[in-house]
This record gives sequence, C-alpha cells and structure tokens, in this order.
Amino acid sequence: MKILDSYLIKDGRVVGREAHEHRFSLGAREAGLDQWDIEAFLLRVRDELPDDGTYFPKIEVGANGALRWQLRHPPALRSTTELYIPTEQDQRVYPRVKGPDYDYLQQLREQARTVGADDALLHRNGKVLEAANAAIMFFPGWKQETDSAAGAAGLTPDNGAPSDPSAVPDKIALLPPEQAQVLASVTAHSSVSVLHDAGWQVHRGVLSLAEALETPAWVGSSLHGWTRLTAWRTDAGRRQAVAAPDPTSINRALWEHAS
Repeated sequence: MKILDSYLIKDGRVVGREAHEHRFSLGAREAGLDQWDIEAFLLRVRDELPDDGTYFPKIEVGANGALRWQLRHPPALRSTTELYIPTEQDQRVYPRVKGPDYDYLQQLREQARTVGADDALLHRNGKVLEAANAAIMFFPGWKQETDSAAGAAGLTPDNGAPSDPSAVPDKIALLPPEQAQVLASVTAHSSVSVLHDAGWQVHRGVLSLAEALETPAWVGSSLHGWTRLTAWRTDAGRRQAVAAPDPTSINRALWEHAS
C-alpha cells in the first residue's frame, strides 16, 4: 500500500508538523511497517531538512514498503481557488488514508485543469466531502441568514452540543464531522484553535451540493494554506462562488504557531 505525506516548510518551520507525522505513521502502520522503523525514519527526515529556505518535501512508503523522502521546491502558490464538480461521485477506496488513492485523485485534478479549475470536488450521495487535494471549510453564517444552509445541515458545535438553527451567529466555520469519510486535514485541525481565538465558532456538519453552491468557502492545504473559493466549474461552464471572508489573518496565525 502506498502511503505519502507532504508539507510546506519555511526556514525550518512547519504548520502542524507533529500532526503530519502522526497521520503518516498511522498510514504506514496500516501498510504493515514497524512503528520503530517509522519513528526512526521521521527523526532522520527532521534532522536532514534544511533550516533555511522554503521547500515542499514528500515522505512516503513505496509500493515495496521502503521508506523514503524527497526534498522538493514548492510550485507556485495561489491565493484563490476554483473547484471543478465532476459528474461521478467519490471513488476512493481509502478516503481516510493519504496515498492509496493518489493516482485517482491526480486524475481528478487533471480533469479539473482541463476546464480551468485548480482542484476537483469530492462528493458522495449528494453530499460534499472535500477536494481531491485539499480540505474545504464553509461559512454558512457569513450570509447572515438564520435559516440558511446551517440549519438545513443539522450542524452541531465542535464541542458536541446541539446547535440552535434559529440563532446561527455570523462567524461560523463549518468542517466535516470527525467520523466522516475524509482525510484528516492537518490544515483544518491546526486551524480550529486559531479560529476560536479569532472569534469564530467551529461547527461540524455536511452540506449538499446545492447548499455548497450558495455558501462561502475556503479551500485549504499545507501547500497553499487557506484560499478563498472564487468559482465552481463543471463541464458546462463556470459559476461565481459566494464571496467568503478573508483568510489572511488565519494563515498568518497558523505560521505564528508553526514549529
């Protein structure tokens, strides 16, 4: 089983470094590797990574079970994102593990690029999951509608208490439930406390495709950070996304907490 992870490193610092390593370790153990070998490998990578400059290293378990890593320069970073909505629903076999479905996800991204989008949406049974190479965070309260997509989605706050659809505050950030069939996003996980500090309430829930099209959103990854979702694309054309809040301060805070 192929397992991989990647993250942006700036002058020796990484947002959510331990979370990246933990996610990789879980996948590597599922692939049959010994925990001691995994830990020794990750310590060696830490030791060999440069202390200055900006890089986008990749760590992986190859098809033959070998642990290896590659130091790469990052591609051009983007500040906004357009998402392609494929007609087929999510076909991943291991949605909670990064690596086994890599070829399928890259194929989706290439399809997205043929219509001018940056990445592809993953959806199943009419519900939005995430992007092929990124997490998605919605802002249902940003529209200032108390009976909008937030109430329709049956949201619950991140602390597990039931929400009151009639009293949705403006500053709600919506992430998938932790048990959802999505990859555990390090960017999203690292953002929860930062969002709380900035006065946002983090809720857990899912939106339908129809609701998602009417809801402001960010798209987030280790490489690009959080970017505004500015458009949806299909094979038939392009649709402007609802304007989302500015993620600049959240991205800045993530790097302030990087180690």
